[in-house]
Amino acid sequence: MKKVFFVFLIFAFVVCFPLFASASDDNEVKNKGNYKIHLGLPLELPAFYHSSVPMNIRGKTTHIATWGDIGYKNNLSYAIDIGYESFQKPRLSLGGRVGYHFAYMRNDSLISRIPVMFNINYYVLNKAINEKLFLEVPLTLLMGVSYLGTQGYSALNGVFGFEAGGILFWNENWGVTLKSGLVSYVELKSSDEWSGSTLTAFVPITLGVTFRR
Repeated sequence: MKKVFFVFLIFAFVVCFPLFASASDDNEVKNKGNYKIHLGLPLELPAFYHSSVPMNIRGKTTHIATWGDIGYKNNLSYAIDIGYESFQKPRLSLGGRVGYHFAYMRNDSLISRIPVMFNINYYVLNKAINEKLFLEVPLTLLMGVSYLGTQGYSALNGVFGFEAGGILFWNENWGVTLKSGLVSYVELKSSDEWSGSTLTAFVPITLGVTFRR
């Protein structure tokens, strides 16, 4: 699984380098504000997981996940993310994000995940809808690390993924954000050597607010 993470890092470099080179400096493509601060409340829907060891007697290693497979109590997961980004060019920004994601397992134990991610944002659309509303549509590439901990188990995961969505500003400083994508967690090191290495993917649906200046 570690190879998957490092392959993604190489892929991210190959994709992002042309973005830096081609991002327009024309005044026509003007993103309002030099930096943004985001506060998001993501709900992560399970997509699939893969294990390096068979998960059942059939020898199956990859499985389309559901809430029941993960074992969350009441099928609910809670999270909060705080992010920052600074514009390098009118269409291109760099930033970071830290979050706290948690849920309760069926045995009432708490499972926590603390992701720390670097992100590259490319704005495909910056458009004034009317005199008050302004719409931005960013595409985001994510990479970083995440600590996962629960009763009797902990792991360090590599994180990679992508997001797409929109930010609708109702004045010069404040906007509402809605975005989704695919985020994967690759196990790099864990306290349980018997579990093998795993790759778990989620589809986050995030509603939040954005402040720009």
